[in-house]
Amino acid sequence: MSDIRSSNLIPAEQFATTGKTAIDRVMAKQMGFFDRANTLHITSAVDSVDAFQCYDAVHHAVCSVGLQAHRVPLAFILTYLATMAEMRFHLRTGFGRDEEGFGGTVGHYFGGLGQGSGGAASAWQVVSGLMLGAYKRADYGVEMQMAWSAFCFVVAAVLFVDDCDLLHMCVDPDMSDYEFLARKQRAMYFWARLLMASGGSLRDIKCSCYLLMYKFVNGEARLKKMREMPRYEFVIPVFDDVDQPIEQLEVDTAMKTLGVFTAPLSAPKTKSNPDCRSHHLAYMVDKGEKWRVKVSSSKLTTRDIWFSFFQSTKPSMSFGIVPIMDPPEVVEEAFQSLYFRCLPMLGVNRYITKGWRMLPCRFQGLGLPNMALEKLLESLMWLQRHWDVGKGMGLVVREAYERLQVETGLSGNVFLRSFSTYGCLATHTWYKVFWEYLDHYNVRLEIGDGYDVPAVRERDQVFMEVALPQTPHSDWPFLNRVRHHKGIFWLSQLTHADGISIRQSCLDRSRSTDSSMIFPRQEPTASNFEVWRRAIYTISSSTLCLQVPLGWFRRLPYVKLLWKVSRDRSALVCITTATNGRTLYLPSTSIATRHGRRYVRSARPPPPISAFPFIASIITYPDRSVAIHSVALDPIVSEEDRPTTLLATIKSFPNQSLWRYIDLDGDGEWIVDGLARGTLAIVHDGSFMEHLDPAVCSAGGIIFCHVACRIATFSAAERTDSNTASNYRGELLGGLLAALILKAASSLISGDAHPAVLACDNMGVVLHGNERHRSLKEAQSQADIIRCFRAVLAGLPFAISYEHVYGHQDDNVPWESLTLLQQLNTIADQLAKEAIWKAFDTGYYISSNFPFESFRIIIGGRKVTSSIRSALYNDWGSRAARTLFEQRNIISSSNFDLVCWDAVSQAMSIYPRMIPQSLVTLQQSFLRQCGSHWKIRTWSSHCVQYLLNITHRQWLYRNAHIYIKKLDGMTEGEHHTIIDLVKDMMLVDPADLLPCHRGLLQVDFERLGEGSAVDRKLWLTKMHSAIAAAAAPPQCVGPDDDDSAPSSSQSAYTRLAFRSYEEYRRHSGIMATKRSNQAKRVRL
Repeated sequence: MSDIRSSNLIPAEQFATTGKTAIDRVMAKQMGFFDRANTLHITSAVDSVDAFQCYDAVHHAVCSVGLQAHRVPLAFILTYLATMAEMRFHLRTGFGRDEEGFGGTVGHYFGGLGQGSGGAASAWQVVSGLMLGAYKRADYGVEMQMAWSAFCFVVAAVLFVDDCDLLHMCVDPDMSDYEFLARKQRAMYFWARLLMASGGSLRDIKCSCYLLMYKFVNGEARLKKMREMPRYEFVIPVFDDVDQPIEQLEVDTAMKTLGVFTAPLSAPKTKSNPDCRSHHLAYMVDKGEKWRVKVSSSKLTTRDIWFSFFQSTKPSMSFGIVPIMDPPEVVEEAFQSLYFRCLPMLGVNRYITKGWRMLPCRFQGLGLPNMALEKLLESLMWLQRHWDVGKGMGLVVREAYERLQVETGLSGNVFLRSFSTYGCLATHTWYKVFWEYLDHYNVRLEIGDGYDVPAVRERDQVFMEVALPQTPHSDWPFLNRVRHHKGIFWLSQLTHADGISIRQSCLDRSRSTDSSMIFPRQEPTASNFEVWRRAIYTISSSTLCLQVPLGWFRRLPYVKLLWKVSRDRSALVCITTATNGRTLYLPSTSIATRHGRRYVRSARPPPPISAFPFIASIITYPDRSVAIHSVALDPIVSEEDRPTTLLATIKSFPNQSLWRYIDLDGDGEWIVDGLARGTLAIVHDGSFMEHLDPAVCSAGGIIFCHVACRIATFSAAERTDSNTASNYRGELLGGLLAALILKAASSLISGDAHPAVLACDNMGVVLHGNERHRSLKEAQSQADIIRCFRAVLAGLPFAISYEHVYGHQDDNVPWESLTLLQQLNTIADQLAKEAIWKAFDTGYYISSNFPFESFRIIIGGRKVTSSIRSALYNDWGSRAARTLFEQRNIISSSNFDLVCWDAVSQAMSIYPRMIPQSLVTLQQSFLRQCGSHWKIRTWSSHCVQYLLNITHRQWLYRNAHIYIKKLDGMTEGEHHTIIDLVKDMMLVDPADLLPCHRGLLQVDFERLGEGSAVDRKLWLTKMHSAIAAAAAPPQCVGPDDDDSAPSSSQSAYTRLAFRSYEEYRRHSGIMATKRSNQAKRVRL
């Protein structure tokens, strides 16, 4: 299978293969089909057809043909299929073993690939690939054309083992609904016949379909309900040539596929439907609710429940979170309600302030997952895997983004715009929801310049950028609707070739069909056209002329029919840009009329295209003749500013901080010559000295030409953070620098270049260098530099291969015994180490914004170079904690950054202990001065742990002696106090009491000590009253005189015991008041 994958023989529609996931399959249908249909308002259909026991129902002849076509050895095919065909099975029960068995015999072979066998999955991919090929040859499938780049690719279906979604889209505007439905039925029937020919069949009870048809209500496109669609019964063939009908689902009915619910209509939260949740969001919350019910009736400890939540429930709930299309507020509210019900099982008061629930443990919150933030996190990780890949899912991602650009009509990076301001210009699609999440959490996503729509003319401007500031915000959707109808993106598409006159056709109500860009189908209302006309007159003038004329053409216009005229205007040629077909037009008469010379179609073959140096704007007449309105020169490509040397080309790249330590041994022309001859040896290495600075890594490289005998060297050091910097990143940095030098050299080679070979001692770099088109892993480390490194290599016009060379061979092998690559690797390693020391001495580090980087995540003003999860939660948690701590009067906003949150996070963030950042900085400088081997991360973590241990021991002591209630609702300390008071009262002199009270000293004290604390407290109360009564004058003794002080006639010991009991009563009253106030605060 590795050979098949490397040869690109696996169809892009097959998602059950290495490097792809079930989420990729769901997103291909959601982003690539549902969103496209809902944006462009094109009649479409999806057939969900499920193969019955696909591994056990495969014809061996078809499988053999497929495997041979994929260059699998014939001996292996015969061995594998013969084993499957003649395998026998024996049934064993409690009564014994079936000796005869059952299975295939000669002449009666068993079909199938063996469910669970190692070759079944690969063989089924081959068989399904044959079916897809035949299906496309029959002209079924959807041709996807990108919105402005016009790149086309065909997607026939979306497959994941036996689950298959056949895609249909009506791209012919003249096709009626009944013709489209009949074609859809033929395509589905043809697929079923292909499956039956390969030995399988469809499972009719699991087959269904969606129909997406649109109507326009007051100019707004809406999906039709089933009752509004033409009635058509869809059937599939089963065994014995019997046709079975399949179910048609409503567009708002979700279907579960691979554990994820999707539907064509996933409405956002609106004022009329404020509680709208997608089907899958409700399914996620339901998973959490089922877990809550289970643990509420279990005997698990609180610790085990927390463990169960994070290890089992959270991954289960978050599965399929990428395709959901709910706003962040809806997701947060849904899970806040779930957390409110789950908190008691987690040992937390459910009435705790909401801010503490999802606040990260780093900031001393509970650390429950913020599922809206998880949605953004997973979406970013998924998108970076496929962005700018150039095939498969990468094409779907690019097509969807170009569609968003043309739909909104905004220039530059759409994701950098304010969603609250410009979100009304986009249809509710996955990209729009992703844009909303970026804006909600202040995440900046920067993409490469290659995703900007190229301007047609000099001084050209995007129409919406000019018209929106002059239009009320409430009219923006109406203006955008008519713009789609007219096919306008640039101002140059409004004007004639003279660059100043507005075309009259832009003011009528007709639909433009001339633009080669893909615009949504619209049916604007009369009021919409009125908004459009006002905007046109606002940006131009009353004479429909631009105030500043457009300049010369920088590229060919975005049109389906391009008109060009000869220098003397003796001939016109009409060029069909899609097929490059040409039609000649000649003057109908040699005498020009007052309306200008007219041209009619000629049957003569047109002259060469070089004979028509001018682009023309024409006026079409009812008799199909045309006249020239104005002309302009062809686009002129200027090469005056193009660098002519390798060093000058490198200096023209962005981020010149990379090239401070580069030595090309001259201007580098020998590198260009060596690349053309194939005589270069390129080796790079990385370095990382964690004991000196865990946030710095470096790279070094060397280029040697064994013909010119010249050497070029380069090196650089980068400072990021301790979670990013590593030897692996240094190795990748060296590879990126080498790739950029090759890119610069390739622009100076006039002919073909020989394949270039690079060497490195890191197998990860070798793997990424040789497999440049594979999608990245979901949690790929150093994803930013790997993506840029692979993109630069993939854009080179010649073949590139990486070789692995063992590093540090000079430690054990004499220098003269090393190979050339090993010697160069040793030099590169020395260059990398020297780069680190130079950086320490000079403080000069490169910028991490690499050239030609097509996907860059900026969080909190810093580029994410390591974990996106950590960066997202730290940034959001910091802002949430700052606000919460200010409101709760814990830490003021001005002092928030003075706390070393990194050290708190590394130790135990659940305890309220903080250390100042200034202490960490001071200790770090001390460790460097004394040459200690301690790392500042380890020291700060240990410091916090020691502080936490002190606090923890204090907490244990206070719980054991003050807070933990034992028998009779009293703490251990209170019990000891009562016992001590009883011992003191036992020694009171009976002469100090009245005769009637002296019996209190004659009780059974052994029995009193073994009794309850209530009995002892009652006895102490009686003794207190007796002492007070004996001290008071006889005439003053009353029921309220218990607090009288003992008289001086009583013994000193009696007075001491009396005062001890008085102190105990006062302290008990204070503690009771404190507990009451604390309970009130908890309830509040």
